[in-house]
Amino acid sequence: MAPLQPDDGHDLCPSCLGLEHLREGLSENPCMNCGIMPQAVRAARLAEAEHLTGMVDLSLSGQLDPAQPTRSKRRATETAGAPPKRAKPSGLSSRVDLLTSELAQMKSLLLALQPRVGGG
Repeated sequence: MAPLQPDDGHDLCPSCLGLEHLREGLSENPCMNCGIMPQAVRAARLAEAEHLTGMVDLSLSGQLDPAQPTRSKRRATETAGAPPKRAKPSGLSSRVDLLTSELAQMKSLLLALQPRVGGG
């Protein structure tokens, strides 16, 4: 779902909060975090979550919109023999990898600087 907005104090995205919580956000007694958001934003979040939930329910039940094709053109060309494009690693995962390697280097340097016990 959409990322959290900067003024949203929730720890979870709207779909993770659930429809019940989003509906309570439109009531007279919303939670503290919902209470600081404008009514229009809360209503839009609920509408989007209901729409997405409806789409998930349809796909789980096996019923698709008759106007929607059952197979996309992109999928058909991919199965025709062209290898799928490889996903580019996200910036976050590459940053985590970089930090992990830097931390390992720091650890090895610190271990090398420690005095050896019983060595001499």
